[in-house]
Amino acid sequence: MDILAHCNDVHGVEREEARGDIPNLVLVLEAASGRSHEQVIDGIRHGVGRLAEEFQRLAAGTPAVCERLSCDPYERVSTERHLRPRCPGSGSRSRCNVRGRELGMM
Repeated sequence: MDILAHCNDVHGVEREEARGDIPNLVLVLEAASGRSHEQVIDGIRHGVGRLAEEFQRLAAGTPAVCERLSCDPYERVSTERHLRPRCPGSGSRSRCNVRGRELGMM
């Protein structure tokens, strides 16, 4: 969930700042640290990368967990389905992938 929330805050920071919405991670960190938008976004990008790596590492252990829990085939498929990325569109031209590349998050 943190990954989605952090990416959403980076993606919408200009719009939210223009509307005066303060509860945006970029704006909060910028005000608290005195760093620039770019510096804060770079820090968030690195944090998201670390979270994504941790998620992938933990997801890789899912088959072994399913085995230990004696999951049936339906439970295994359901579990695996929740570990796949979901994004509007598909492939490298999806909205998430294109915006992520623009922000240096992919």
